[in-house]
Amino acid sequence: MGKKMTYSKFYDPYPEDILKIESSIREKDKVLDVGGWWKPLARANVVIDILPYKTRGGGGIIGTKKREYFSEKNWIEFDICSSRWPFKDKEFDFVHCGQTLEDVRDPIFVCREIMRVGKRGVITVPTIWIECQGGIDAYPESNLYCGFDKHRWLVRVVENGLIFIPKLHSLMVFEYVSEGIKRKYIKYHRMWSDIFFWEGEFFVQECSFQGFRELKPILDDYFANFDYEKITNSSRKG
Repeated sequence: MGKKMTYSKFYDPYPEDILKIESSIREKDKVLDVGGWWKPLARANVVIDILPYKTRGGGGIIGTKKREYFSEKNWIEFDICSSRWPFKDKEFDFVHCGQTLEDVRDPIFVCREIMRVGKRGVITVPTIWIECQGGIDAYPESNLYCGFDKHRWLVRVVENGLIFIPKLHSLMVFEYVSEGIKRKYIKYHRMWSDIFFWEGEFFVQECSFQGFRELKPILDDYFANFDYEKITNSSRKG
């Protein structure tokens, strides 16, 4: 895939998305952050993650004010894929799940628990576009593979929910856009993440494949119909 590219990598949420998330949370809302260890949502009253409170925040914190609403007491150390979460049905007014579902072994179960314990919320995931590009991860060797090394899933955001596509190793064999298109659009922060707001319930589905011959046509269609104008317009406004 050529030499490693040089540009600023966008690990933080898209700035406009942070504002949208904060504006969607009401003053008296009880807020849960799912999988927030690396970069917790400051406004969360409760955080659930398999990793401990004391090592949180390696990537910073999500929010404009930076003050943490949660404490060690309200940090629930728990494997979110293992079993029913220790919360009541609809206990939370708002559930935030940022850049987590692509990592976990059972995102369908996690989504169902999000819907069970929450009334509404938001989910952010890496775009399929960015996950199919080489040289975008933090490691020097990242030009040898597509997307982020630790991600298990490509996540397609559709109007009413999320579709989870196994991230097959064969992805790295193909180039989905030309080098010129990649260099032009990879600089747009909006290109790196998708956001999905939901209320009540949302659609979830896992796509299963025997190999790339089934997956490749779906990705070809995704890239053929990708709305680059929407991305650039959004980035200019942001």
